[in-house]
Amino acid sequence: MNNISTKSFSVNGKTYTPPAKPIVVICMDGSADEYLDTTMAHDRMPNLKKMALAGYRGMVRGALPSFTNVNNSSIVTGVNPAIHGICGNFFTIVKKIRK
Repeated sequence: MNNISTKSFSVNGKTYTPPAKPIVVICMDGSADEYLDTTMAHDRMPNLKKMALAGYRGMVRGALPSFTNVNNSSIVTGVNPAIHGICGNFFTIVKKIRK
């Protein structure tokens, strides 16, 4: 994996410098943290437990309205729904009506 670029780049007025190693982000929206604590304490999720112990595990405030696509879009873009425009788990196809 030595072809990963660490060259800085700018998007929307922010400059980012990618790390030399890949980063994995797991978004588990809709799940209470207590469920994960209990499940990992009983070794029901051994791989997630290993990742949490060896890396980082944290909580973040979700975007509202709280839907998967809204939160994932906010994670990827770094902006809230008022800016990225994704406000639900659906889309509407508007047909043009010819007069």
